Amino acid sequence: MDLYDDNAEDISGSSRSLTDAGKAARKELKQLVVMKFRFVCNIPEGKPWPKPDEVHLNLKTGEQYLTLKFDTNVNDGHNHTIFGTVANQVWTDLQTAGTAYTYCYLKEDWRAQNIPVKQAAKVDNQRGNRWTQRRKEATQWLILAQDTYLAKHGVDPVPIVYAEHMSDEGSRPEDDSDEAKDAWKTDMARKAGLAADADLDSMSFLEVMKCPWHSEELGDIYHKLYELWRSSLMAQQKKCFHSIRICDTE
Repeated sequence: MDLYDDNAEDISGSSRSLTDAGKAARKELKQLVVMKFRFVCNIPEGKPWPKPDEVHLNLKTGEQYLTLKFDTNVNDGHNHTIFGTVANQVWTDLQTAGTAYTYCYLKEDWRAQNIPVKQAAKVDNQRGNRWTQRRKEATQWLILAQDTYLAKHGVDPVPIVYAEHMSDEGSRPEDDSDEAKDAWKTDMARKAGLAADADLDSMSFLEVMKCPWHSEELGDIYHKLYELWRSSLMAQQKKCFHSIRICDTE
């Protein structure tokens, strides 16, 4: 199994080649490394670093603290030993932090399983995340039709295309039970004008909810952009967007 994700960045090099997320991660890691150097050498922030020949002892245990030699360079063997100690402790801290995060995530999952109100909140959050992602994707699709719309209508639509103004699209009912899903799918098929004996198991639907904070005129512009974008797709591309969109479901 690979240790890193496909989109992982090497943050050990120059920050100029990193994304904003990579730069932020590099900054946080650098701060952690500095803190760990001070910890293993017992030099708190604001306390001066001891001289290389100065013996720096733990007064309780009599153990000698590690001391960096700043009068040499990074290739010095003594310093390299300390680098290894710091690197190991930083890696341990990162793994511990990841384990703690995973525990907290699993605990929330357990709470959702055993506390009805938590389960309801989890379902609402997941639904909200799905809708938000669909609005963002739909916004990008509409923007791709900018040139065609401009040539056809003489107006640039992009300044009024916002994800926040897009209609939500639900792929299932709020009630997650099998009975509710079957009833919802049957209702969507009826509104799509499909035959009563249609094979619904092989179909998927998107219920387009009317957005309460945009006008019918804006909705009409979005609809035209969507149709222009979809008509620009190749037949093979259209297969990726097989869900039947059901509008005016109220």
